[in-house]
Amino acid sequence: MKTPGIAERLLAPSAFTPKTPWRAWPAFLISLLLAGILLIIALRAMTHSYWMLLQDQPDGLSQLGLPARETAQVLGLEVGAIISQLIFLGLLFLLSLWKGGRPAGVMALGRPPISFWKAGLICATATGALLSVDHAVHWVFPFPDWSEYWENELRIVSSSYWPLLFASAVLCAPLIEELWFRGFLFSAFIKSDYGLALTALLTGLLWTVLHIGYPLQTLAVIFIDSLVLSALIWKYGSVWLCIAVHALLNGAFLIQLSWYNYPG
Repeated sequence: MKTPGIAERLLAPSAFTPKTPWRAWPAFLISLLLAGILLIIALRAMTHSYWMLLQDQPDGLSQLGLPARETAQVLGLEVGAIISQLIFLGLLFLLSLWKGGRPAGVMALGRPPISFWKAGLICATATGALLSVDHAVHWVFPFPDWSEYWENELRIVSSSYWPLLFASAVLCAPLIEELWFRGFLFSAFIKSDYGLALTALLTGLLWTVLHIGYPLQTLAVIFIDSLVLSALIWKYGSVWLCIAVHALLNGAFLIQLSWYNYPG
């Protein structure tokens, strides 16, 4: 029997029990394949949405203050992201049925062994702590062209198209990413006796790589977020807490965008 490491002892007792037939490397390789499929689907959906928007809503595309084609590209990207995320969710559930697996076990969808109110307090505390870390990192390492980097999101959030951004960032992304990284992959790595520390490190690195293209400060915060989310699922055995914290973090970011006085 594997001797518990420092991380396991610090977060003991743990409610997490991996109930997956998947092992680490097969799960990792199939995830790479799924990521490629996700990218292809997103590009196809984005292209289709782009032309549909140009044909069906030419007048409404002026809301973002951009030429119609650029606006259609921005909105098409959000629509493509939502469609590809939903398809990816279906594929992930199909994978969880491999070799007699059950989605609830493979992706840790069980109810946490704590009351609803305690779960809410834990999620609120974790979200507040991570937002504080986010602000601290960006205060120590300021990001001078913040508004330029998030220009498209700033335009969308102040238009009537904001539900697209909300659906993509607050509903779909937390659900799919947590089921994928803290559910499917985390369970497979723990099942393969990688231990909590190494599993949290590897899944955190993979999740950070998924966001390549973001500023370095943001990538650092994403990695820290991942470590805390890994601790939550290990301690309470349910991915729902991770989904809730992830959604709250993304929601807080959209609120920050909505408060920002975009000069366009």
